[in-house]
Amino acid sequence: MNVRIQGSVALDAYFQFAAELSSAEPLAVHAYLEQIYAQLPFPDPVARVGQAPTGVPLRNTEFALQAAMDPRALATLSAMARMPTDQFLSPAELDQNLAATFGAHAPILNQSLEKTYAVGLIALFAALQGGSMEDLLRILGNNNPASAPFAKAIMQLAQAMQTGDPNAIFSALQGAEQGALPYAAGEAAIDMALAQDFLRRQFGIGPGAPYYGQGGLSSHVDRMCSCGSPEVPSGSFNGPASQAGLNALRAAQSQVGVREASGSNDGLPAQRYCGGRNEAWCGNFVSWAFRQAGHPLPGNQRSLASVAHMQNVMQREGRFHTGTPQPGDIVFFKDSSGQACHVGIVESVSNGRINTIEGNSGNQVARRSYPIGSDRISGFARVGNASASDVRAPVSGGRTGGGADRLFSAITGQESGGNHNAVNQHSGALGIGQVMPANIRSWSKEALGYEISPETFAARPDLQNQIVRFKLDQYYREGMRVCGGDEREAVRYAAAKWYSGDGNKRNNTRPQTYGSGSYPSIAHYSDQVLRRYLA
Repeated sequence: MNVRIQGSVALDAYFQFAAELSSAEPLAVHAYLEQIYAQLPFPDPVARVGQAPTGVPLRNTEFALQAAMDPRALATLSAMARMPTDQFLSPAELDQNLAATFGAHAPILNQSLEKTYAVGLIALFAALQGGSMEDLLRILGNNNPASAPFAKAIMQLAQAMQTGDPNAIFSALQGAEQGALPYAAGEAAIDMALAQDFLRRQFGIGPGAPYYGQGGLSSHVDRMCSCGSPEVPSGSFNGPASQAGLNALRAAQSQVGVREASGSNDGLPAQRYCGGRNEAWCGNFVSWAFRQAGHPLPGNQRSLASVAHMQNVMQREGRFHTGTPQPGDIVFFKDSSGQACHVGIVESVSNGRINTIEGNSGNQVARRSYPIGSDRISGFARVGNASASDVRAPVSGGRTGGGADRLFSAITGQESGGNHNAVNQHSGALGIGQVMPANIRSWSKEALGYEISPETFAARPDLQNQIVRFKLDQYYREGMRVCGGDEREAVRYAAAKWYSGDGNKRNNTRPQTYGSGSYPSIAHYSDQVLRRYLA
């Protein structure tokens, strides 16, 4: 896709933009950029910001219909949408939090980075319209020794955007984000070692670090060209905290630094976490992280965008607590009236402070820190913890442990013996869960938020785990409803649905066939899975 700006904007206008921006107050930067956007003759792209992804039927998006949302959650979210964005921390509180989390230099460096990203974006506009290296250097200023390498990185990004190759674009984006750091450090007269530490911790960017759209340029590039988003990691941590929470924490850590385009709940957060909607997104971010981990939070995923509703769900499920949090716990915040207003994920607890990762904090995914016992925190929720918070009580005589984890182990053990490379010779079913190729695109869209091919599924054990866990959790919850809360029958229901597509056939004793292959009855398969589950 060619994203070269159509029409003509004189380069002198970019020089003027950059000069005016240099004297703008930090809070005015985003609004100023919107004024610049309004003057630029883009061919198409701005219109797609905040819209549902194109080419996908609305019914297939993860947030399918507004009408499906819980009315109480919808009312809360609508009220939040009418508020000015990002109201949890005032500008002064944000500076205090940055200083407490990263050091006294952080507020000054953060303000310098905001302006750096803005002037870098103006330079990118100029490059897309045919500006030379000399033009870019004039925009960035010749007094900063980092201007030349930053200008070179921006020019390479503009060239990559002409190709439409997502891999080239994201590689160039990472180079441009890294080029922004020494420029910002020079503008703020901050030592580079301190600046590098801040960029790594606050934005997740550094030498050798994977790039998933972190930093201040990515949402703008996404706004100009529909280049898609790179796959984000999944995986497991071992430890005493909730396995589901730790997996969600890993997904959240990969997003640190992802930010809005204009401070209006737009850009990558809207596309990646909110199904294309412009709305307050801290709750969407948390529920997205748990879906990435293969452990979706209970309840209507659309409704969980409301923080108050999410907290109510956690309380109803018996997962809410006010004790000492563990990494991966959900942390809920309250406003001055005591109402739930913000949410994040606990990353660590140390030196008397609770360190978090939060979406929609400073218009980005960011690390924050609060003293233990802070009156801003209303409580925590632990999802999937076997010893304290798992709401599915273990079956008498069976193993303790998370029901979702045991069902995953039971099904994958029965299907493939835990082999991610398994391929069924009769049906072509793939991977650890023996998923039919015809299901992979729709299931991946549900579980990951984007489609993958059967070839990618076969080559990515981490994605196999996410998708299989997601569907099994759906089937188990459905089984609990259908079977009146009977855990054994819910497991058999989920097994039968996995095996045959119909959980109500779990007592069918007729032997099964597929092509030239003969297979056990649905009842036999369901019983075998239950034995593994209870073992």
